[in-house]
Amino acid sequence: MFLMLVAFSQHGLCQKTMVYGRVIESGSSGPVSFATIHFDGTQTGTYTDDLGNYYLETEEAVQHIVVSAIGYRDTTILIRPGLKQSIRIELSLANYVLDEVVVLAGENPAFEILRNTIRSKPRLDPQYLDSYTYRSYNKTQFDLNNFSDKIKKNFLFRPFPFIWEYQDSMQNGVRYLPFLFKENTRHHYYRKNPTAYREYITGRQTAQFFRGPKIEEFIEELSFQPNVYDNFIPILNKQFPSPVNDHFERYYRYLLDDTLRVINGLNCHHIHFFPDGKNDVAFVGDMYIDQQTYAVVQMNVNFSIDANINFVRSFSVKLDYQPVQETAWFPSKVVILADFTVVENAPELTGFFGRRYSAYTHFMVNEHIPDSLFSGVEEVVEQFNIDSSSEPYWEEARTTELSEEEQEIFTLVDTIQDNWKFKVFKTTFTALASGYIPTGPFEIGNIMTFVSTNNVEGVRFKFGFQSPEDSPFALQPSGYLAYGIKDRRWKYLGQLNWVFQRGQYDRTLLGVQTKRDQQQLGLSEYALPLDHILTSLIQFAPLHTRTFVESTSAYVERQWFTGLATRLGIEQQIVQPFGAYSFYAINQTDLTPIPRFRLGGLSFSGRFAKDDPFVQATYNHPGKRYFMNDLPVISWNLTYSTKGFLQSDFHRTSVAIRAEHDQKMNRWGYLSYSIEFGKIWGQAPYPFLYTPTGNQTLFAERTAFNMMNFMEFAADEYLACHLEHHFDGLFFNQFAFNKWTKLREFLFAKIYWGQLSEQNNAKKWTFPESIQPLTDPYLEVGFGIENILKISRIDFSWRLNYLHHEDVYSFLPKPSFQLRF
Repeated sequence: MFLMLVAFSQHGLCQKTMVYGRVIESGSSGPVSFATIHFDGTQTGTYTDDLGNYYLETEEAVQHIVVSAIGYRDTTILIRPGLKQSIRIELSLANYVLDEVVVLAGENPAFEILRNTIRSKPRLDPQYLDSYTYRSYNKTQFDLNNFSDKIKKNFLFRPFPFIWEYQDSMQNGVRYLPFLFKENTRHHYYRKNPTAYREYITGRQTAQFFRGPKIEEFIEELSFQPNVYDNFIPILNKQFPSPVNDHFERYYRYLLDDTLRVINGLNCHHIHFFPDGKNDVAFVGDMYIDQQTYAVVQMNVNFSIDANINFVRSFSVKLDYQPVQETAWFPSKVVILADFTVVENAPELTGFFGRRYSAYTHFMVNEHIPDSLFSGVEEVVEQFNIDSSSEPYWEEARTTELSEEEQEIFTLVDTIQDNWKFKVFKTTFTALASGYIPTGPFEIGNIMTFVSTNNVEGVRFKFGFQSPEDSPFALQPSGYLAYGIKDRRWKYLGQLNWVFQRGQYDRTLLGVQTKRDQQQLGLSEYALPLDHILTSLIQFAPLHTRTFVESTSAYVERQWFTGLATRLGIEQQIVQPFGAYSFYAINQTDLTPIPRFRLGGLSFSGRFAKDDPFVQATYNHPGKRYFMNDLPVISWNLTYSTKGFLQSDFHRTSVAIRAEHDQKMNRWGYLSYSIEFGKIWGQAPYPFLYTPTGNQTLFAERTAFNMMNFMEFAADEYLACHLEHHFDGLFFNQFAFNKWTKLREFLFAKIYWGQLSEQNNAKKWTFPESIQPLTDPYLEVGFGIENILKISRIDFSWRLNYLHHEDVYSFLPKPSFQLRF
């Protein structure tokens, strides 16, 4: 009995000590990955994960834990024995260690290893092979994270108490709730000469609460294919220098371990790397390089929140490589873990995890690949296996079994999609985000234009609807009806599209449209609509710069492949004054009022925007703004009108073409440009000449001349150029405050050259007094600060000439809104 009491007492003295939490960098609160943590005086230890999380337990008698990481000072922390406790550990940088290594060792010993890797790139990089094929299995998961019990009482989540049955927690106690899971299988084909690459998606499964453009953008950012042998790796629209960049010493500092490590049976050099500047857009991590071939066997990278990147608390990538047939080294596995949130410096703030796992198999190199696999222009082709919807297919395709958590996501999604409260929430959220209320086959909106005001119409009421962009129906109507209390005129738009050919990447439609409403000459397609409820508050242009247009058109539109669409149309326009002014014809002795101008003719327009599945063929379509496309976006519009055709009052032929692109400049940010040219043949009144895109609002518009008034100039031949160089914080990052503010700088210049031929220089019809001759190119220059509170920017603009014009300013600061990583 005595021995039993002693045993029980000993058991009580040796209770289990459990310690968990997160290791972060002091000051920045960024995670410290791969730090070692052990109980002092024991052999029990662990490493932090990609997000700095750790968990450690022991039954030994302990009082301290010791934390160490390359580049940081070792830290010892007192703990409470025999208890479960959460400890957040802050490590201080030990930059002097790196400096001492460089000074004492002469040239860094890691440099020679890296030079050998760079010299070996033609032998190691698969892009140098004649051809290769492989298969991949990919899965992506998103989880709500860092939530407390308080969030369950939030009005957004309170109606759905059952979802918390599916929550889970990491070893460090961080709770998360999965809300999206996607998996797919792909076959990849590459040919060097002529260069071609294709991906065939052979299977796909998805479970998610709801879809949205920003959610899809986050998913897309996890789908990149990193190649460590490229000089730069694009992530989140940033250009990260590879740790084996040809000029690696410009971007990183390196530490080489004294001993070799065995990775996948290979003796490897273990090299740690750090950004040369703390706030640089660069990686922190380590890599293992094969001693014999100098190939990268494994690489672990992440970037800190000190890097000038929005909404990312941490982002880590683990890459494993393997040799194939003793030729090049291919990725065998890619694991990505990202932690997204609104405030990066708040480690406890609710956000969401984005996870991606990819495994690569069935490699073949330098084998003949049939030309038919490279036919067409689509780089990614959906070609689903006939069995891809069956569970046996996925059991064979997966390289690892789905966890219980991943399987439960499908159950959770099915449950919540059938909940009527969730349907109301989803509808409300969609309406607030897009302005349109989904109601079955139609969307009601834009709700922000239902009521507005202006001096001519007074209070304007409007009701409209549209067919969803991805509507499955062949007939797709849309339109609106509006009425002004003061002018007592009905305005309307009616449109009907018949999609009679719909393929995976192509479509053909016939459409008709009739419209009767006001129009602002020189208004950017990206500006707020004239009848938006806010327009009357932020625009101060006189109403004589608007016209009243009645138009009827028919067209056939074809999307030839993903990214290219064209439209052939026929249209009649009737343009009238909008408000208390008139059009006048010039006679020999006097001016004759003209109630309206008519123009009828043919048009051919199109747009090429690589890989955009919803590209629009209209020249000035108020759709999404293209950003960071691989190739310039090209748009064009050709028109032909002859007098008498569809009651046209005059002859007119025109051409307009525009190229716009964001050119990546690596560490120097990117150059955004738009170049547009247009020319008109024939004699036409001013509503049918080119009027530059002005901006008489309180807010800046990227595609407009922000210091120019509406209808200040007119031309029948013009060239417009918009240049913006975004440095992405290159200079602001040199200041300590910017790790909190994350401000970014940019420079810009806007140039407009135009001329009027003799026949169109107010010879037959009068010009408004606001239109002045353009003798020299119009110029605007300035600088700006963007990423203010992550959602806005300010343009400081100087107008350099034509300062004698009425109601113009030489300098104005104008804010605007934009959301970028």
